[in-house]
Amino acid sequence: MPSVPAAAGKKRQHSLFVIFARPDVTTDERLTEWLRGKNARFDSLKRVFLIDGHKRTNPIIIANAFPPGEMPDLLRGESHDTIRGVSLLVKPPIHRRRNQQMHVYVALAKEMNDTFRGDILDSEQNPVSEVTYQQILGETSPT
Repeated sequence: MPSVPAAAGKKRQHSLFVIFARPDVTTDERLTEWLRGKNARFDSLKRVFLIDGHKRTNPIIIANAFPPGEMPDLLRGESHDTIRGVSLLVKPPIHRRRNQQMHVYVALAKEMNDTFRGDILDSEQNPVSEVTYQQILGETSPT
């Protein structure tokens, strides 16, 4: 029986966690401005932010890391506890040649890490490296 190529299997969602170094009111304000600058829109049903990037049909999701999931609507000044970190989520494309959204995803993750000076972790809570980014982009195989 022939083996099924990996691309034919169901692709899992990529998730990265940006843990803020010093979460406080100022960090929340900077996050709000960062989201505005990315033209993020708030999904009031799922309580997450969506950034279109290259494909509006497959947006990059910004969710609260602590507790996992729901974000306050920062763009409308909704009251909330200090945000200690965020999750960046995106579904990989079915076809590798349509990988532009993954490049946007990696660029956003790197920018958030530079902007908020914290730790960036993968879905297994390991520190992210260039190898992690290359795996997300499909340039290397996961080990």
